Amino acid sequence: MILLLLFLFPGLMEIGVLSFAALFYRQKREVKKKDYRTLIVIPAHNEEQGIAKCLKSLPNDVDKLVIADNCTDRTAHIAKQLGAIVYERQGKPGKPHALEEALPKYQNYDITLFIDADSTVSANLVHIIESAVSNGAQAVQVRYHVDQGPSLFARYQQIAFAGMNHIRAKGRSALGLSAGIFGNGFALTKEVLATAPFTSHALAEDTEYHLKLTCKGFRVHYRPQATVTATTPPTLKSATHQHHRWLVGRLTLIKSWCLPLIQHKQFEPLFDLLTLPTSVYVLFIPLFPFTAIPLSLYFFLSWMAVRPRATDLLLPFQLIPYLLWKVMITLFRPTKLNWRRTSRGSL
Repeated sequence: MILLLLFLFPGLMEIGVLSFAALFYRQKREVKKKDYRTLIVIPAHNEEQGIAKCLKSLPNDVDKLVIADNCTDRTAHIAKQLGAIVYERQGKPGKPHALEEALPKYQNYDITLFIDADSTVSANLVHIIESAVSNGAQAVQVRYHVDQGPSLFARYQQIAFAGMNHIRAKGRSALGLSAGIFGNGFALTKEVLATAPFTSHALAEDTEYHLKLTCKGFRVHYRPQATVTATTPPTLKSATHQHHRWLVGRLTLIKSWCLPLIQHKQFEPLFDLLTLPTSVYVLFIPLFPFTAIPLSLYFFLSWMAVRPRATDLLLPFQLIPYLLWKVMITLFRPTKLNWRRTSRGSL
């Protein structure tokens, strides 16, 4: 029993402390002090259905670079028609390889902002990021959330996403810690990219890159007043693959990053890396009733972050199937995954 509690401790501590700290987060009001040359980078693989919507949501006075990664559709053509710079590549597929190849060719920008091709952004995105940089930030993450799918299952996914990418980031920011990089809606200055080039090839490449930044002394600042919105996976199969990819990627990082994080005294990123999916902790509430306190606070804050709606009254009826799905795909996961494009749509 004691060994089990020790196993659960890092994640429960991470969830509890960050949830409590999130209550004290205060949004910063910053004034943009100077102008910057900003480049918006959009890695894209066969995104002809969504790339136009993404580009049209971006400001006209900022350069956009679409990296057409092994595309066999009209992604590159559509991007060119909408005025984007297009870098077409053939080779090993995947976002890490695309960024590693293309970014060195576009180093003359003050700020590089990364957006997924299936996303749309808030009108204030670039202004918020440039304001943060002009006030000393070298790396910035804005709020990244997913749209509201029609099903209760998708609603649980949306709440879970808010917890991972918003509540925890607010808690870290309130404690003066690095907020994290979530793979979409993050920006880096020229100095950061020069010191820590994007060369991660892990499945959880964005998490690994954040670990590199923290070990080099950089802090990612959170600015939730700007947002990027992506679509949820359209089927249970694609959602399962996405979750498997996340799990295998995290397990690989645990093996390779625990010791470096300890050596650099980066204990919060270490605890975050050791945190299990929240659904696993829920199963142990009958054994350790006190765990219901941090988990309840975490769920409540995550739920409030996605604006409660009337149909949420039905969520308890979906809870058991959702928890079983999360636990099953956590326990029975593949040990190796190849890269493939995630399907777009809504559950």
